[in-house]
Amino acid sequence: MTAARAQAAALGRADFDAIYVAHPIQDQTRQEIEARADAVIEEIAARLIDS
Repeated sequence: MTAARAQAAALGRADFDAIYVAHPIQDQTRQEIEARADAVIEEIAARLIDS
């Protein structure tokens, strides 16, 4: 989360409210990654619609 906040600030978006996915992901199976994406997809869609 700290790295995401730092990256957003570096890109001029310190106010950016990120959606976090549990890590690590690099050692996950496709199904495990899809499950993590499914867990946040509604929040992502809601933010895109509200923006």
